[in-house]
Amino acid sequence: MGLNYRQIFARKQQEANRIKRLYPTINNESGIYIFKRVDGNGITYVYVGQAKHLIDRIASHLIGYAQHIDISLKKRGLYPKGEWNIKFFNCSVEELDYYEKMYIERAIEKGC
Repeated sequence: MGLNYRQIFARKQQEANRIKRLYPTINNESGIYIFKRVDGNGITYVYVGQAKHLIDRIASHLIGYAQHIDISLKKRGLYPKGEWNIKFFNCSVEELDYYEKMYIERAIEKGC
């Protein structure tokens, strides 16, 4: 049997608190987040996302199972103990699509 809503909410809140401890300047406003890791062979992996609420969205990835990034975060962990690091910045909701596309294109240009 799966988790009930209270358990899911509690796990998400736990992850949100961990994110705030690891990244004290993060807030729950709209913005772009970038997950980045480098494997043992020097290959860089990047995932770029947008969120109306940064902390909530990142926490959802950390407890999720639906997307490849969710599974990789669980397998490889979040920095400092794990491999994935997070970069983020705020922008208006209207700018989300623009900046997400721009950072995806930059990652592709760098060979990520």
